[in-house]
Parts: sequence; structure tokens; C-alpha cells
Amino acid sequence: MAPLFLLELVIIAAIFYIPLSRFAWFRKMSGYSEMFERESPWSLGAEEAYVEKISSAGSGPARREHDVLVCESNLGVKILVPTLLCVVMYMLLAEGIPNIAAGVSALVLFGIALWWSYYMWAFKVEVSGHQLATMDLLLRDRVYDLALLRRAEKDKNGCYRLEFSDGSVCHLIKYVTGHDALREVILAALRLNAEHHSLQHAHANSGARRASI
Repeated sequence: MAPLFLLELVIIAAIFYIPLSRFAWFRKMSGYSEMFERESPWSLGAEEAYVEKISSAGSGPARREHDVLVCESNLGVKILVPTLLCVVMYMLLAEGIPNIAAGVSALVLFGIALWWSYYMWAFKVEVSGHQLATMDLLLRDRVYDLALLRRAEKDKNGCYRLEFSDGSVCHLIKYVTGHDALREVILAALRLNAEHHSLQHAHANSGARRASI
């Protein structure tokens, strides 16, 4: 597969996926589903199960720094992603670079591979109280308020998608140390926020009834 053709596929996928991912129906078609307290395991093929096993390697308990829960990417995913990207780049370069456009495409793809490898290697989540801090896909440090969490989804590729009432969206890697603790933090925030919303709704209805009397 020529580097230019692969780059075109990446660009086309990004153009369609980024805007459409805002819609729940599209995410459902893409393999996302809501997180629940009790969930049946994914039905994985042989290749997917193998990748899942490698990515989960090196998992362990999360670190605690004072009152901060720190979850970092597993050793397995840190090694797997750069290795796979290196294999893909080698296969592309082995076919040769026939022209300048293909050479530029190969450089761009190499930059994307470096970015994705660094993101996987440096990824971590820090939870302190109702604040969740992590690095987004643009490698920026971001802080989210779990009190505003209204929706949590997962996909087969090992990602969580958190949606907040202020319009912000957070993507987390599933393959982290202390995964179970992080998952419980997310589910606990959803429970508390749902209870708070129900109480607010009940108070609003009660006030409306008193006003109508």
C-alpha cells in the first residue's frame, strides 16, 4: 500500500469521523455502547482477543499520591502500539518511494506514528475529588469536572468516551493501571449526578405544584 494512498485514507476517515462522532447513532454504529454497572464481556475474534491480552499486560493497581488516584497506560499497550506502527511504516517504505508526493506522505505518516506512540506512552489519568485530569489527543493537559458527567461510553478498541453537561468530551484509554478503580470512579460519578438531577427535578415539580395552588 503506497504511503500517499494510506494518508488519503487517514484524512478521509478523520474528515467523516470527527463531525459524525457527535451523534449517538453514529457512535453506536462505530461500536460504542453505554457503560453499565454490570456488563457482559465483548465477543472478540481471535486477533482481537490476542491484542486485548497484550494490551492488558502490565496492569496493576493505580498509584496514589496523597489524595490523587493516578492511572497510567499499561506496559503492554506502551510496547504494542509503537511496535505495530513500526511494522506498518517498514512495510510502506519497503515498497519504495517513487516520487516526492509519496515521500512527503511517508513523512506525515511517520509523524502521526510518533504522535500516537507518544500519546500511548505518556497517557495517564489523575483523579482528585470531583476533578479528572488527563491529556487529550492534542497532547494538552485538560481538567474535567466529574460533577458535570452525564454520559459514559466504551468501544471495542479500548477507549472510553465521557460527555459532560458543559459540552466538553473526554477520551480515555481503557488499558491503564488501576482500571477497575477508574471505572468505578466514572460509574460512581454517573450515579451521584443522576441522583442529584432527580432531586432537582423533584424539587422543581414540587415548587411548580405549590405555585399553582
